[in-house]
Amino acid sequence: AMEEEVKVVEEGVSLAREAGDALKRIVGHIDAISSMIEQIATATEEQSTATDQISGDIETVAEITKQTAGSVEEVSRMSSEMARLASTLEDLVSRFRVEEKRIATTAQEEEREPQMMVVGVEGY
Repeated sequence: AMEEEVKVVEEGVSLAREAGDALKRIVGHIDAISSMIEQIATATEEQSTATDQISGDIETVAEITKQTAGSVEEVSRMSSEMARLASTLEDLVSRFRVEEKRIATTAQEEEREPQMMVVGVEGY
């Protein structure tokens, strides 16, 4: 009977050791899982920061795009205005009558190139 009780106690001690070893392994796994959770949290923060930066960059690109579109519209308006002014200038210049005249004040200057003179304006 005593031997059986010693055997039962030895089996109990053995089971307690196995349970202790299992608990140590569980604690090790819990530590590993905690470390992984910390890594995930850090990666999530980094990802959030990167997402915020990307969002800001997209907003900057959108603003530049709006400014560019406004500039294109302004250039288009200016081009139309310049074309209108060029047409008006062409119309005004076409009214001038120009003739070649030699203007000489001395004999030496008679060899000069002919000069153009405005001799009249149509409509006036």
